[in-house]
Order: sequence, then structure tokens, then C-alpha cells
Amino acid sequence: MHHALKLALVILALVLSACGGGGSSGSEAPEPVTPPPVTEPTPVTLIAGVATPPVDYDWTNPDPELGCVDGAALGAKMAAKSSWAFARPANGNLLFADSGYCDSRYRIRAINPAGNTIKTLAVGAPVGSDDKEALTTFLTPTSLAVAPSGDIYIGDSDIFEMNSNWGTRYTSGRGPGIWKLGTDGNISVLAGVRLPMGRLDGVGATASFKFIEAMCYGSDGLLYVNDSGSLRTVSANGAVTTAATNSGGVVVQSLATCGIDGSVLVRRWFNNSANDDFYDPIVQKSIAKVSVSGLIVSPSSNFLSAYFGPDNPSVLVKGFDPDYYDLIIVNLVDGSSETMAKFPPPYTFVDLTATPPVIDSPFAGVATGGMNFDILTRQSVIRFTRKP
Repeated sequence: MHHALKLALVILALVLSACGGGGSSGSEAPEPVTPPPVTEPTPVTLIAGVATPPVDYDWTNPDPELGCVDGAALGAKMAAKSSWAFARPANGNLLFADSGYCDSRYRIRAINPAGNTIKTLAVGAPVGSDDKEALTTFLTPTSLAVAPSGDIYIGDSDIFEMNSNWGTRYTSGRGPGIWKLGTDGNISVLAGVRLPMGRLDGVGATASFKFIEAMCYGSDGLLYVNDSGSLRTVSANGAVTTAATNSGGVVVQSLATCGIDGSVLVRRWFNNSANDDFYDPIVQKSIAKVSVSGLIVSPSSNFLSAYFGPDNPSVLVKGFDPDYYDLIIVNLVDGSSETMAKFPPPYTFVDLTATPPVIDSPFAGVATGGMNFDILTRQSVIRFTRKP
């Protein structure tokens, strides 16, 4: 029995060898090919407004409900006009400036995505060419920032559309400035709102601004402001300071965009252009050389619309082609990029189910955590939820 068992094992070994199961002969079966991982598209959802304008969105003779009626966020009639007036408070809501066609006043509105609501928080002054009185509230918001306390800061400056100045900044007390909308609903001047326009440092109403663009609330408690291409900071008591130039070879500093958790991204130009970089002024760290990132950003450009933070140094940008038909995430460190969406000319076909999705031309973006982000268009808010 013992010899029979040994013989059986020998025979089995020979059979396996002949089948390629135990040796390395040329008749071996090929190694199985592992298919490449399937990249799932980023889920894209509409969380406020409408994806495609209905027939009654006639901008020359708009619906009086446009930008004025509170209620459900989905399907709401929105009329956002500012490229920077979009912010995300700590509670996860979204803030934006809406142009109300019912009374020619701008509104600060809050979107609660979880509750599907849109609510007006404050109404601005009437917009009209005959207004000659000093402002007691904001006129045309161009940017928003929010503190952890819930206080909202409103960058109030001219809005330019079709080469027309829609502001009325010619009377004392109607200059560009920053207003504070407290959690109690009260509105007060933090800094500026004086004429003539310019970059005059000071405290409160003694300071002046030229043209307020992007604005961020930093984790250090300072407001960072892009004032017509120059970086300025504003303290909690309204002290305005312009970033020093020609310090350490820096010629110009300009706020590029806001990041998550109170991070801030600044673009710096040096006497030696090889040193041009993106810089985090709070941690005082150079994030990436411009030559590596491949991004070309002018001092007053809104080319960047969201920063994912120093732990994930990427930015959300409009595409590089002349028609600006892409929405792209660019890694600042290695220059790699990923197309997140396409967008057509205004008021044309939108398809959120396409790969990549086709969205209405974006005005602004906010990073919401990880690599997720929301996009504000003229008529909607669209959420991108990326896989980890």
C-alpha cells in the first residue's frame, strides 16, 4: 500500500507537469491580465436654482420673481452676477449675492442644501443713477467672506457688465468698502466706503479701496482682499494694510483665491520671474513655483476659483483654451490636471449626466472638504462630489 501511494503521487506530479501546473516550460498558460481600474465619473448634482434656463428667463425683460423669492432652493429663480460673491460658512450652507429684479436691490442669500431652502439674509440699497445720499448698507456686492462666528463680510464695489458701470460711486460715502453683516442681522461699515477711490490704508472709514474683487476670511482672523490686483488685509477692528512691495524682491502680491479651513492662496511676482510663486501667507510657506504649476494669472484675474488647501495643493480653474470651455483641477506642485466639466456659451444646452458634465458657465467655486467643491453659475449651484 505504501509503494502504491508513492507511485500515485509520482503519476500525479507528472500529470501536473504536463499541464504546466508545476513547472516553467514554454507551454505554460499566460499570466492573467489585470484590467485597469475603472474611473468612476464624479457625481454632479444640482442643489439650487435651475440647470437650464426656462423660457421665461428673458434677461432683457426679466421675471420680477428673479432673485427675490425665498423658498425651495431647487428650482429657485436666481440672478447671480458677481464672480467672487460665493462663500461657505462652517455650518455647510452657501452664501451668494443675488440681483433682485423685483426692486433693483442686491440681496445676500443663504442656501441650505440639506434642507433644500434659499433664504434672504439682507437687502441692499436701491441701484439707480439718481442716488446721491451716503450709503447706509451695501450697494453692489462683489465678494463675500464669513467668519467662524457666522458674521458675514461683504465686499461692496462696482459691478461692470457689458462695459457699463452699474454702480453709482460718485457721492461721498458711496465708495467701495467692506460691510459687516452680524449674526444679529445688523449691518455696519468695517472699512472704506469713502471717496476718492484708491488704496489708502487706515482704520474704518479713513481707509479707501479701488476695486474689491476676491476676499477671504483667513484662519488668522484677518480678511484678505484682492483690491484691483493688490493684496490688502483688514483686521477685526477695520484696520486696512496693503502688503509691502519690493520686500525680499517681491514686486506685487495679489490674493488668488480662498481655500478650505481658512487657508488663503496668494500669487507673488518677484524681480526675478523665476521666483514667481503661489504662497500661503498664513503659514508663510511657498506652495509652488509658477513655472511648475504652469498657471499664468494676472494680478486682477479671477482665473482661480477655489483652493483645496496646503495639504492638497490644487486649484479649480477655468480652462486654458481661448474659449474657456473647460473646468479643470490643477495640481500646483506637479502641474498635472484633470478636466471636471465642460461648459457651453451662456444660456445653451446643459447636461449634468454627460461625462464630463456640461454645466452653465461658472462664476465662482468653493472647496467644501477633501476634493469636493460647489460651483455658482448665474442661475444655479452645482455640487461635485469626488471619490476619495
